[in-house]
Amino acid sequence: QQWLVDALKGRRETVGRVFGQRTGANKADGQDGIPRLALQFRAGTWVIPSGDPMSLRLARIFQAELAAYGFNERRQLTGVGEHDDTVDAAWLVERAIGVLEEELRKPQDEIITMEDMGIERVRISDYD
Repeated sequence: QQWLVDALKGRRETVGRVFGQRTGANKADGQDGIPRLALQFRAGTWVIPSGDPMSLRLARIFQAELAAYGFNERRQLTGVGEHDDTVDAAWLVERAIGVLEEELRKPQDEIITMEDMGIERVRISDYD
């Protein structure tokens, strides 16, 4: 993954906008690490689509990677499988959602509406 970050650092459009990510020790953290995904599945926040052959194949890969985690003798989460890339990706998405939620809770100095951006308002229900 580092090769991609290095390549993007040299491009004018992406310099200063793309940062590398190392999963590090916080991946195993009980509250903010991979176990956080289990809470999201139980809450129904995450759903694994499997309605077509490609989605089903990816769902099976994701499930196999999730099943390849366990706790060692020191009660620390550890991967026992060959791969964990899809689980890492889901965890990073979950972390990004948390960052966005925090940003959205902050008071905003200026509100820009969709209409300000030239996007037409669409009514999706009888209630506004």
